Amino acid sequence: MKKLWIALLFSVLLCGCNAANQSSPPTPAPAPTLTPMLGTWQFQMKETDNLGVAKGNFSATMISSGCPVIMQGQVCFTSSEQGIAGGFTPGPGEWEYSAAFFLDLGVASTNSNFEVSSGSIMAFYLAECDDGAEDCVAFTGTGTITNGTATGTWECYTQDDTGAGNCETASGTFSGTAQ
Repeated sequence: MKKLWIALLFSVLLCGCNAANQSSPPTPAPAPTLTPMLGTWQFQMKETDNLGVAKGNFSATMISSGCPVIMQGQVCFTSSEQGIAGGFTPGPGEWEYSAAFFLDLGVASTNSNFEVSSGSIMAFYLAECDDGAEDCVAFTGTGTITNGTATGTWECYTQDDTGAGNCETASGTFSGTAQ
């Protein structure tokens, strides 16, 4: 009987020791965070030349679109619908013109739902124009989209005849959040 108890105790100890050597299954990597490009974004631009004060805030509802010449080779989104700036709402700020705004965002690629992975590089193009879109000021920039937030830098775009002479030295930062 004593041998039976010793064998039973030895078996229990072996089972207990072996449990410590077993490992649990590996924890799966977290799913990548995706940011939708379509829909409403809230942006703020700050001007470096003016000690970082806000140039302006704006809200833009982005739709899928073809890319302007300056953003070829990307997947693009715009706040304008067939040339009408219907998806852009300027907020308070130091805008040159307040009649018409056009925002274009470009990314290298998206999934089928027009979502981008965190760390995606983004191109930024904003034009603000007078009522007839005859005189405009344009800004270009680049940024990164991470977890629903876009951040980057912008500068006056002087490569065309948009009237960009009004902002030749202007540059700064922008931030935006998908709503």
